[in-house]
Amino acid sequence: MNRLLLTLAVILFCSFKIPSKGLVVIHYNASFNTTNSVSLTGISDAKVLSLWIDDPDVKEFGKIKSVPTIVLYKNGKEIDRWEPGLSLTLSVTHKDIQEVIDELTGANKF
Repeated sequence: MNRLLLTLAVILFCSFKIPSKGLVVIHYNASFNTTNSVSLTGISDAKVLSLWIDDPDVKEFGKIKSVPTIVLYKNGKEIDRWEPGLSLTLSVTHKDIQEVIDELTGANKF
């Protein structure tokens, strides 16, 4: 089952390009580290994607050094990055990421 999901992710990635307009949050992780995934449920005003670095092309594309890593892109350009420490866990929450998105979109002014 994991191999099937990985294959589907690779197929989707091969045809995937970061949209040139708008905000995109990508959660990069690896199959050996799924217990340290970060829930991005609740993120609004940005497209949220999950990619697996088990495929070397994905790892290279995201310039991933450790997992999980979350990267925020605006109009195809990296804006912010959250990386784990030695424990392979992230201290960031979806609310922290949403605050950055709100600053970029101006939603925090209301």
